[in-house]
Amino acid sequence: MTATRLQLLVCSYGLQGLERLARSKRPQVDGVAYLVSCQMPQSDKLEAASAELQTFLQREDVDLHIIHNRGLSKNRNHALALATAPLSLLSDDDLDYTAEALQAVIQAFEQHPKADVISFQFHQEGQEKAYPSKGFHHQHPPKGYYISSCEIAFRTQSLQGKFQFNENFGVGSAHFPCGEEDILLKDLLKAGLHCLFEPIYICTHPSLSTGAKRFADPIFLQTKGAVFSYIHPRSWWLRLIKGAWDEARKKRVSPWKFLSNTFKGACKARRLKLFI
Repeated sequence: MTATRLQLLVCSYGLQGLERLARSKRPQVDGVAYLVSCQMPQSDKLEAASAELQTFLQREDVDLHIIHNRGLSKNRNHALALATAPLSLLSDDDLDYTAEALQAVIQAFEQHPKADVISFQFHQEGQEKAYPSKGFHHQHPPKGYYISSCEIAFRTQSLQGKFQFNENFGVGSAHFPCGEEDILLKDLLKAGLHCLFEPIYICTHPSLSTGAKRFADPIFLQTKGAVFSYIHPRSWWLRLIKGAWDEARKKRVSPWKFLSNTFKGACKARRLKLFI
C-alpha cells in the first residue's frame, strides 16, 4: 500500500457521532487515511458499538483516538496535533466523500506546490452555498465569501505546532458557538501563509450549516460581532453598521437586533480578551 499522503481529521462526539461516521461514505483510497478524534462522554461505552461501527473501526485506514473533554475547537486541535500525513483535511462525522474527490484534494496541492492551505467546496442538502466560479487567494476574497471548516485542507507541517483553533469559539465552547474557522484563517493570513481557494467540490453535508439555521439567533449575531472585531480590527464597527443597513433591506432580522447583538459580542470578546 502507498504511504499515506492525506489524512482526514475527523472530529466526532460520543458513540452516536461514531455511529453516524460509520454510516457515512468514507471510501478506501490508496494514500488516504482517516484519523478520528472522538470526545467520548463517560456514560458512552465503545463496547456498545454496532456491528457496522465495529467493522468500520477495524479498517486499516481508520485510526481512532478517544478524549474526554468538550468543545469542537479542542477536538480539532487534538486531531491536528496527532496528524502524521503530509496533507490534512478537516472533516466531521456526517460528511460523504468519493474517491475521486479525495484524490482531487491531493492533486490540487500537487498543482499548487507553494500553497500552505487550500479551501474547496461542499454540497449541502436543502440549500447550496454560493461559491465563486474561479480560484482566488484568501487575502483577496470575493464579496460575500465565507469559509467552512470542512472545506479546509493544508500541508500539515505548515500548521502543526504553530497554529490552533481558538478554543473560545466553536460548538461546545464556553463563549461563542461558531466562527473558529474564520479566526484561524485570519491568523494564517497574518502570518503570511499562502492560502488559496479552488472551485472543486469535495464532499456532501446532509443538512444546513449552523450559520444558515441560526442566522437570527442572538448568540450567532454576538459571535459575528466578536469575529468581525478580530478580523477587521480597525473597521469592524463600520462594517457592523453597514450590516445592519443591509439587514433592513433584506428583512431577515431587524437592524436594531443586529446592531445590539453584534456590538455586544464584540465588546464581550474584547473585555474577556478572548483573542490573546
